[in-house]
This record gives sequence, structure tokens and C-alpha cells, in this order.
Amino acid sequence: MKKPLNITFDTNIFDENNFDLSENSTLSQLIKYVQQGDITVFLSNIVIGEMKQHCKDYAKHITTKLRKTRDDLLKGSFDGNNGKKHHSVSEDFINAIGYPYAIQIPDKTEAEQAAVTYIERFIKSAKVNVMNSESVDLDQIFCDYFDTKPPFEIAEKKKNEFPDAVIAAQIKNRFSNAEPIYIVTKDNGLKKAFQDISYCTIVSSLAELYQIIIDKTNEYKERLAEAQDIINSKIEEIKRLVNDDLDDESKITLSGMEYDKDGISSGYDYDEIYFTEHHIDDLKLFVIDHFDDNSIIARLRCIAYIEAECSYDDYENAVWDSEDKEYMFLDRITIVEKHQVRFAIRVVIDRNNDNIVESLKFHVFLGGDSRLDRHEKEDKSPEIEYYNNSDE
Repeated sequence: MKKPLNITFDTNIFDENNFDLSENSTLSQLIKYVQQGDITVFLSNIVIGEMKQHCKDYAKHITTKLRKTRDDLLKGSFDGNNGKKHHSVSEDFINAIGYPYAIQIPDKTEAEQAAVTYIERFIKSAKVNVMNSESVDLDQIFCDYFDTKPPFEIAEKKKNEFPDAVIAAQIKNRFSNAEPIYIVTKDNGLKKAFQDISYCTIVSSLAELYQIIIDKTNEYKERLAEAQDIINSKIEEIKRLVNDDLDDESKITLSGMEYDKDGISSGYDYDEIYFTEHHIDDLKLFVIDHFDDNSIIARLRCIAYIEAECSYDDYENAVWDSEDKEYMFLDRITIVEKHQVRFAIRVVIDRNNDNIVESLKFHVFLGGDSRLDRHEKEDKSPEIEYYNNSDE
């Protein structure tokens, strides 16, 4: 299964995309990649807080600008292109010419809250994993501050780089060579903070990140197709292996009893089961769970025909002899059951050893849903044959 890329970005990346979450925007594409399973988004709680604050600031700014425009319209304090002064107009006139929104300006607090809701919707849609600051080493950050180490760059602006220092520490705490991350940023301080970290890949824009995803997706598709071809080339071999494994009766469970929704039972309680016949009708690749240069792990769907002779003592039709404390006329009944069953198979293929099937795991359950036929086996004992011939 394809492992999604871990990605994060700083506040400037969100800002430069104009807070645009419309359907075909760059940020909405991020959400699509999350939904497709191509990426997993991690964001610092600092970045989330800054994103919300920036949107609130712009909501306040826009509200202020629109209110001034509304006041200018209603008071007539605006000039035409020729410099001529204009008198005020009524709200009714503004509504009549189709601009009601020019005077229906929301309260600043309402606008700010709407902005926060807008961002929270994005965070939820992107399934963001939030990185908090509990495990951040503040002593180390202060040491970097006094030593002017990245992300602390310019002495007189060092205090402004504290948020970046915390973000850098969060990322270093969370990720490793075993779990790398792509960091989208144009901040020179952050870039320098990660330049020698092997598990951190820096990209400068979401567009650059998306190209990496496309390239990796195409590479993944090619490698997946190769793995699928290997599995499909082994189908006949796997069929033979499954059929051979079905000789091991521990691989099969057969139940002659059935229970309805009220718990009422029917059928036969077998005490002996012998599987007399089996063959594979169909075997197809279902899904590849994992593949790399060393192995392929896949699940296949199998359809098999299985026949069994199942026996039990017919106590229900026997007579209990209370004196001798035993059953009289106790018959041994053999039932022939025929099943066509669907089941899953898990295979591991060793790519370092001529694509040999390294392991094969499955178990078959036979019951009412797989049963094709069930009938009592005819008794062909020599005694019965003798009497039949005598009658002739």
C-alpha cells in the first residue's frame, strides 16, 4: 500500500495563496491529495494560531474598508471622475440598483468569527495533525537565540524568530529518518534550521510539492503495475499450492448446525468429518497490501469446491433402554455435504528468490451460506448387497 507523504507548511505559504479555499484553488488541491491518501498534513499549533489571527485581521480590515465606503455613499462624501461633488443617496436607492451588500456590513466580531470558522473548516477537511509544544526544549531554543543559530538570523530581529524556533523544534521532535517530512516554506531561517536534517526535505511552494506528489504517484503506479504482473504470473502456482494445502483438514472448518435469529438450531451435529474432494474454481488478485524491492504482500479472492462426508450418531431416532442404560437401534448416519465457498488468501512473495511464494495463509469456513447440496449417503455395505441379490 502506498504510504502518504508527511507534509507541513508555514503561515507565509497560506498567506501567499490568499486564504483561497475555493474549489480549484491551490489550497483545495491540498485537501484533494489528503482525501486521495497521497499526503498527511501536520501543522504546528503556532501556524494554526497565526493563520486564524491573519484571517481575523483581514476580516477586520475588510469590514473597516467597507464601512467607510458605505458611509461615503450614504453621506455623499465622494467625488466623481470629473471632480464634481456628489450628494448623499438613500439606502433604498442602493438596494434598487442591486448593491444591498454595500450597506449590509456585518459587525467586526461576526466577521472575525466567520473568518475563524472558515479556517477551521479547512483544518478539518485537510485532516490536520496538530503539533503541540509540550516536548519542546526551551533551554535549547534560548541557547540558539543567544548564539544566533538558525532560525535566528538578524540580531535586531531575533525575538521575532521565536515562533519559527518552536516550529523547528516541534518538527525535529516528531519526525525521523524512519518517518521523513516535506516542509513547504520560503523562510530563510527555517530553511537553514533544516538544511542538515536528512529526514527534512524543503520545498518553496505548494506547486513544487504537488509536482513531487505527481512524480511519486507515477513512480508508484509503475512499481504497482510491476507487482501486479508478478502476482498474476503466479496465479496457477498459487492455485496448486492452495489445492495442496486443502489436503490439510485443519485448514477447513465445517459446521452442520445453523441458528436462526431467535437462536433456534437446525441441521446436524457432526462428530466426524472427512473431506473427500476439493478443487479451485477461481483465484484472482484482490489487493496488494505492500510491496518493495524485497517482497510483495497481497490478498487474493478464491472460489473452491469442497465435498465432505460427515457422520453423527442418530440419538433422536434411537430408543433409550433405561434398564441397560444404553441406546437401542442407534444408527450411524453419514451425510454428504457439497460446498462452493469464497475465501481470502494472503501471500508473501520473495522478490530476492525468483519470486518464490514464501508463505500462504488462509482458512475456509463452510456453512449454510456456502452449501450447494446436503444428502444422506446410501449404505452400500456387503450385507445389504447380499439381501438385495437374494430378493432377485
